[in-house]
Parts: sequence; structure tokens; C-alpha cells
Amino acid sequence: MVSCFIKFSAVQTFSQMALAGRGMRDLDMPAVIKRKPEQAECVTRVAIGIGCMRGTALATLNAAVDAALCGLGPVVVIALASIARKRDELALLALGQARGWPLSFLTATELASARVARPSPRLAQSIGTASVAEAAALLALASERAELLVAKQSHRGADGKWVSVAVARVVR
Repeated sequence: MVSCFIKFSAVQTFSQMALAGRGMRDLDMPAVIKRKPEQAECVTRVAIGIGCMRGTALATLNAAVDAALCGLGPVVVIALASIARKRDELALLALGQARGWPLSFLTATELASARVARPSPRLAQSIGTASVAEAAALLALASERAELLVAKQSHRGADGKWVSVAVARVVR
């Protein structure tokens, strides 16, 4: 049986994984999906929206994203988005770069324009939008017809920081 390995938006060979310091044991991680070539086209295109506390560790972001994507089956992440005030958040920048996902930032006004499943009045009062994760995921796919696939999930990392993640998908 011929197999290919899809790491959401990037294909990696074993030698590339070895160069990146990852071993064969990592193949069972949620980030790598094993599929037959004919199944590789049957992937869902998604965008991930993230809201996080200042100074969140990259490991916390990775864990939150992996938890949100777990169980979705084969996906291709075509966008990662957050609020503009996180433009200098090092772990968020590193997440996009490490996974090869295009990262965009939206203003609070842009985010407030999105209709979301779980708006937060407290968040609206503090930063000017009732949603970051869900709104960012939906608006990252603005050029496509999109729907929320994973409603906002909150994750607290080992660093004590909270992350909210939502996933939207392109509707065919």
C-alpha cells in the first residue's frame, strides 16, 4: 500500500522530519495524518481562530490547537487568525511559522462584525469584540462560504495561560 503524509498544509518526508529533530514516533501525533493518495483529496479545508493570554507558551498553543483538531479527520489548515493586538505575540507567530500556516490579524471592529455561536459580553466590554477565536476562524475564510466546525474551546496550559481555539471549515 502506498501512503502519503499530510501535515495539514504541508507534506513532509521522513528525512525532513529527521532534520527537524522529530523521529518516527511522531507520526502518530494529530498533526500528521496517514492517508492513501486517492484519499488525500478528501480533506476538509479549515481556518483556526485563536485568542490567548499575553506570554502564552508555544507548547500551550500547540496543545490547544491539537485538541481542537483531534477527531476531525484529514484537514488542511489554510489560515490561522487572531486579534490585531496579538500581532507581537511570539508564540502565536512561532505557531504559524512552525506549522507553515498563513497568519492574519483582524481588528476588534472586524471581529465584532462576525455572527458567532458563543459571544462573550465580558470580552466585548474589555476589548471591543464579543469573540476572538470563533470570529477570527470565520473571517479568515471570508472569501469562501464558511461555517463553524469546532465552537470555541478553552485550554489552560502547563504555563497557567488560557487559550481559546475555534475551527471553521469551507463549505462546498
